[in-house]
Amino acid sequence: MSSVEMAWLRLIDALASRAPGTRAALRPPAPADPAVAGRLDIELNGEVSEWFGLHAGAAPFFDGQLLPFNTVLSLPDAVEATRLSRSIWWRHEHVDRAAAERQPAGTTAHTWLASYVYIGQGGTGGGIFVDQRPGPLHGCVRFWDKVEADNGRPVAASITDLLTAIRTAVTTDDTDVAGWTALIDNDVIDWTPTSA
Repeated sequence: MSSVEMAWLRLIDALASRAPGTRAALRPPAPADPAVAGRLDIELNGEVSEWFGLHAGAAPFFDGQLLPFNTVLSLPDAVEATRLSRSIWWRHEHVDRAAAERQPAGTTAHTWLASYVYIGQGGTGGGIFVDQRPGPLHGCVRFWDKVEADNGRPVAASITDLLTAIRTAVTTDDTDVAGWTALIDNDVIDWTPTSA
């Protein structure tokens, strides 16, 4: 069993007892269709590929916010969101994307890169993505904002680390995950800014 799968199963167990509404919003895995991921024109790293094999997204938005203020995307939805960000941000040539792609994962590019893949999406035009560029932080998880772009430090070093941090936040009080605190309200996770 991979580290992502172990972290996922431990988190699912915690949700079943602490936030069953969020657990119920997670859709079971769907049969894989290699053509869907192929629409990204990049290879998904091991953790990202495994992540999308564990579920088929979540619904509705307010119950399915397993990720800090983001709902979990299925692979088809992640591909669609990723391609949309590419189409919007690649219209603007204010950044040398080829040079940014050569920078190590975790560095700010100020634009959407081909190496970025959404795993979750917020309701305000942003989301949470995996940075698949090479380097020590290859596979790190970061926030995307429709105005600030990728400006900000990584949320977690990997999907496994993010799932572990969320489990800790769900099972203990006042634990911060990238500036967000997980409160349980009516059996679902309600992410609030830690500074609030």
